[in-house]
Formats: sequence, structure tokens, C-alpha cells
Amino acid sequence: TNLQKWKTSEDIDLLKGLFIINKFLTPELNFVSVFSFFDRIKRNICVDINNLSPIEQVRLMNFLLFQNYNFKVNFDETELNAQTLDKAFSKRATSSFMMTVLYYLFAKKLGIPFYLVRNRNVLLLGYFSAEKALAFKGSSYPKKLNYDFFVNPSDKGFILTIEDIRISVNNEKNKLDKDFLIVTASEVINILIDKILFAAKKQNLYHYEEYFSKFKEIISIS
Repeated sequence: TNLQKWKTSEDIDLLKGLFIINKFLTPELNFVSVFSFFDRIKRNICVDINNLSPIEQVRLMNFLLFQNYNFKVNFDETELNAQTLDKAFSKRATSSFMMTVLYYLFAKKLGIPFYLVRNRNVLLLGYFSAEKALAFKGSSYPKKLNYDFFVNPSDKGFILTIEDIRISVNNEKNKLDKDFLIVTASEVINILIDKILFAAKKQNLYHYEEYFSKFKEIISIS
């Protein structure tokens, strides 16, 4: 019921969607603690982030998340705990996908103009300057934008240009599409459900398979 309400609400908040899914996995999860997590990290910032260049902003985020808070990425897709918020916050260990989502949420908390973007199976953050974004004020954003640069949170916030991506990722076995497209909150939750389903099947957690298959039906309804 909560997922249906979230899906059909006027303002679809990504963090609330993540909380609904994770609340099923960890019933004792508290929304206040989840919501305030990034505020606690933000308090460690002793400079005016608006006075920093975009690259300096990324370096500051990388320092806070990967050195100060010591976040680590677990690349084992069969590990269910790697997809949960409570393990990410308590153990500072999370999946490549969740690290990208958490990095994005922290950037939004700081007012840094990142977008979650996807090109086939490549999920990154695209930086699109606030000045350029003013042109879309009062209207919906287009599905694709010409980004200034990209950040890979699963690689400790490594900064990439579009040319870097073409060289390192785009090859004969892994051809990328022409554009990176913006990933919506509903699409993020859909990806998360798929990853939970994959891990549940690998771990023979049949009750999770049943429920998350139903969740996927709900989130896939347009």
C-alpha cells in the first residue's frame, strides 16, 4: 500500500521510496535516522560549498564519504545485505548500485546539480551546471542533457569525461548508446527490486522472491 501511494504521489521522493523497500527487509528501520544521515555528514563541512568549483565539490564529497566515513563497495551481486540502507549506514559497506544512489542523494542534500544517468548497464552521475538548469526552470527536464562531466561513485567518485567513457567502456563487447538518459526515482526503485530479487534467488530466499515480485508489478505500472 505504501509503495502504491508513493508511486502515484505528486512529488516522488527517492529517499522515501528506498525507505519503503528497505523497511520490508529491516522492519526496525527508522525513517528519521535514514533521513538525517546525510545531515550528520553535512555537519562535517567547514567551507562554503557554493564557493568551490564543481571538481572541488566532488573532491570534498569523495573525502567525506570514502575517507572520513570510509564507505566501501561490495561488488558481490548475490549479497542481499549489500542492497540495504541499514547495512550501508551501520557497516559503511554497500553495493555498487546503492553507493551510486547514496552519492546522488548526498549531492542533492548539498545542492550540487548531479543527475542519476544510465547508458545500458552503466550507471553514473552526470554533472549539469545549475546555470544551464535555469533554462528548464518551471518546466520538466528533458530526458537527456549534455553533461559537463561524469562521476563514478562505485570507484570512489572517479571523475570521467564523455571521452574517458568511450575509451574505457565503449568497446566491441559493450557498445554504449549515443546518450546517457536520466534515471527517474521509480526507475531507481525498479532496479533495486531487480537486484534484491536476483540476490534472493541466489540465496534461496523464496519468501522474498514472492513479495518482491509483487512489488515489481506495482512499480512497473505506468
